[in-house]
Amino acid sequence: MKFTIDTEADGYEQALRAVQAAYGRPPAPPEPPPNITAREAVRRQRTGDTGPAEADVIWRHERGAWSEDMLRRWVDSLPDEDCAAVAKLMFATPGRPGTTVTALATAHFPELGLREARHAFGSISRRMNYAARQIGGPHTPCVRVEATGARIADPAVAAIVMDQLAKTWPKIAFAHFSDFVAAAVAPITAALAALGEARINVRTEDVLISYTSRGCTVRVAEHRAAHRSAVERAFRAAFTAAGWGTEDQTSGLALQHPSALTPT
Repeated sequence: MKFTIDTEADGYEQALRAVQAAYGRPPAPPEPPPNITAREAVRRQRTGDTGPAEADVIWRHERGAWSEDMLRRWVDSLPDEDCAAVAKLMFATPGRPGTTVTALATAHFPELGLREARHAFGSISRRMNYAARQIGGPHTPCVRVEATGARIADPAVAAIVMDQLAKTWPKIAFAHFSDFVAAAVAPITAALAALGEARINVRTEDVLISYTSRGCTVRVAEHRAAHRSAVERAFRAAFTAAGWGTEDQTSGLALQHPSALTPT
């Protein structure tokens, strides 16, 4: 087989394809964009996948991009109901300030102490991240704020994820906790954010949240801690704004879900 290349008329890529065709070699996959992880670059070179086309990108972040198809495939590939339930919590309230790991962990594992709940949540988070990497994403499709531990979902991403969760996991209705526990996620996140903004140095593991048949109780691990009153003020304000009832008790701050309040 003979062919000619006109260096004035033929571009480099066109000439390269002609040479590859002449020698019966498949075209080399295009170089991956520079804003993806090394692991993803290797995967794309190995499979020939180039990631979502620019026109299909729903959300872009510093380590890659997500298309609607990728988001739906991620939801479909979640390995178990725990992951689906946490995803439902994480993407139910998109935008800032996001939902902290503490809030997600205590909502999904109300029967555990905070330290144990965060440890158990870490295992779920790793499984969710692994599912994302399998389809080209570096981690669960949300912004992770290292300073606060918050997970912030983009509204467009959240709409797609929630829609696909309803289709793929229709029986997930917060399997390990009742509706009022799920409803506590947003005010817990708001209270922790308020403490951070006020520069009140409170370790999240020192804030103990236990759930009851009417709501939850918040207390500080060290009863005599100097920041106890500040913690209770922040939680009282956040839950009151969300329509919950509050009551000071010796065991801590009792918070009643709106459905448990007696009409006046």
